Amino acid sequence: MNELFTVGQEVITNDLYFSRYGQVIAGEVIKVERDKIWVKNQYNTISVINNMCLECKVNEEEMAGLLI
Repeated sequence: MNELFTVGQEVITNDLYFSRYGQVIAGEVIKVERDKIWVKNQYNTISVINNMCLECKVNEEEMAGLLI
């Protein structure tokens, strides 16, 4: 499923990315360009990731809001 990502949004890599690279990247979107997303990751570096390998990161507060 292709999601629309916006600058400032928190994202995390999915199982497809993990199966290929063996790691999980979490961070904030800093640039969006067609099929590539620039993410400032947990290592304070920039990762360029295909949008098919990303999903929105949902925190506990947002999850509680979805359940109501």
